[in-house]
Amino acid sequence: MNHEELLRESRRILEEGGVEAPSLPVAASGTFPLNCDIAGDIALVTFISSLPGEDAYRSEEYVFERIRGTWEYLGGGAASMEFPIPVRRSREDLNGTHMRLTGHGLTKRRRVGDLPTEGWISTAELRLSDEVALFRLDDRPVPVPGHGIVSAIWPTLESATATALASDGRTLSSLVLEPRVWTTTSS
Repeated sequence: MNHEELLRESRRILEEGGVEAPSLPVAASGTFPLNCDIAGDIALVTFISSLPGEDAYRSEEYVFERIRGTWEYLGGGAASMEFPIPVRRSREDLNGTHMRLTGHGLTKRRRVGDLPTEGWISTAELRLSDEVALFRLDDRPVPVPGHGIVSAIWPTLESATATALASDGRTLSSLVLEPRVWTTTSS
């Protein structure tokens, strides 16, 4: 799919309120919706694309803001994926952790609030182990696709706490996501 087709598909997904996560047990070619997170008037849609001539994939994120009833595209990004096929990994595959941050981003809102931190949208991509059944970003539940890759969005530059939970509600792991750290550069 080209960029315009991905934007149309993203808007369709947003209007339908989410995406059914693909199951890719073997290598596949093409572009597929990976997941979606909607938090009020902002949303993040993530696709997975096979790279031509390689046994590798990249994730592509599209960030939207609902303005006057329409999902407006704000920006996004792409990154290669560390595992060739997006399937749920064990805790051992994730270096002994239940949750690992694999990507993050910041996007400026079109509508800016009163505080400097309100003009930003933060995003994170996390890989969850096969023991994780539920995921929360602060107090908000975020859907956990079968492949275990979660994309999360929140409407500020302030930090958010990602929590991975077992099926019985027990906390397996927590991680503070700090967008302010992402914006700093070292000299």
